Amino acid sequence: MPTRAEVYQAIDTERAYQDAGAGNAKRHPNMLPMTQGEILLCIKKLMDDATAAWCSPGGREACLPHIRKIAGVCVQCMERFGAPARE
Repeated sequence: MPTRAEVYQAIDTERAYQDAGAGNAKRHPNMLPMTQGEILLCIKKLMDDATAAWCSPGGREACLPHIRKIAGVCVQCMERFGAPARE
């Protein structure tokens, strides 16, 4: 099992990928930053992708990259709109 630090490192590499606009994280130059609602729709799409991967052969491992992407998008949302602490 990975440590919490290793998990956060994986999320950090995903955030760097997203910030670089690499691969499917590339956005059109004229596009405005996503709103919270658009981010939620993005998370839902990624959840659908993760679910489909989980239902495929080797699903336990196949869904993990999608879960990393979801975590990265969630972090991106909190970076932009706030990250309230658990009370």
